[in-house]
Amino acid sequence: MGENSTPLQKPRYDWLDAIKAVAMAFVIFVHLGLNGFTTFVMYTSFLKLPLFFAASGFVFNPKKKMSIKQFLITRSQRILVPFLCLSIILCIFDLFTYDGTLVEWAKHSLDLICMGKIMWFFPTLFLCNFLMFIIFKITKENDALVIISAVISLVLGYFCITGKHIFMTVNAVFVAYPMCVFGYYLKSLLALIKKNYLIIIATISMIIFIALPAIYKYRTGKFNYINLFSSLYCSYFYDMLVAFSGVLAFFIFFSFMKFPKFVVKFGQNTIFYYAFHIPACNLIMFLLATFVSPKFDASLLSASRKGILIYSAVTLFTLIVLAPICALVNKYIPFIVGSKKKKLKQ
Repeated sequence: MGENSTPLQKPRYDWLDAIKAVAMAFVIFVHLGLNGFTTFVMYTSFLKLPLFFAASGFVFNPKKKMSIKQFLITRSQRILVPFLCLSIILCIFDLFTYDGTLVEWAKHSLDLICMGKIMWFFPTLFLCNFLMFIIFKITKENDALVIISAVISLVLGYFCITGKHIFMTVNAVFVAYPMCVFGYYLKSLLALIKKNYLIIIATISMIIFIALPAIYKYRTGKFNYINLFSSLYCSYFYDMLVAFSGVLAFFIFFSFMKFPKFVVKFGQNTIFYYAFHIPACNLIMFLLATFVSPKFDASLLSASRKGILIYSAVTLFTLIVLAPICALVNKYIPFIVGSKKKKLKQ
């Protein structure tokens, strides 16, 4: 399964990094501002963040003996420090285009950071990780109780639909936590079930993932989707079935595939790309519209073949442009993306 590890390290799955790379590519593509790409936006809404949450659960290790204090320190270094550092950097970028006084900008930035309106995925992931840690400790890793807790959380998520963003997107935790738990148990599923049966399960799951939104569109005339940030759902439990089916299919299919090193590397640096893809995309689209042709204005592009090619090219170009910056960050200031400086080999 593309597993790379040493006795002193936890396993690293190349295909899992590839899943994160694909999910991040979906995020970048959608954030470019899609006009008429309704079907693509609909389907990717069920995958982008659910894949990240499931991937986090997949690598969760309850066997690792750790106190609550140690866990909080470790996860804070990995998630909250990048959240604060990158949020501040993005707010500084925003200063150059902000239409207001410096004081107004400072208040606006403080509101974005403190309310979790910027880089919101990080506090949500932190809360999910902490919840998993506590639940596994309380239940003493009892699978039945853990699964029941995930089901209860999913049901509570239905009653926490607000239709708008709230403080630190805490209501998204009720949906994200079951996805993390789902990812955790997918590890056992992939290890215990034979390849032929897994392929059958993945195929059925993919059919469900593709068919249910199409059926919803046929019956209602509308596209269904999920938006965890704004707590928007069309038919909550129906949408959850779509999301979990998609995650299951992707995990199984990807576990049997091999990927180029650059895809794996991209997946290993999704924190950096998640932070800087929007300003990078905006800059690239602005330069194209200004110096190449006004047709590159995002508001003028539509879901044509030409539009798809342009968006795909800009997505790829964004990754290429950010790659050397990402390498420098990892080398000199890795703490802002939750990493540690690599020790030089003696």
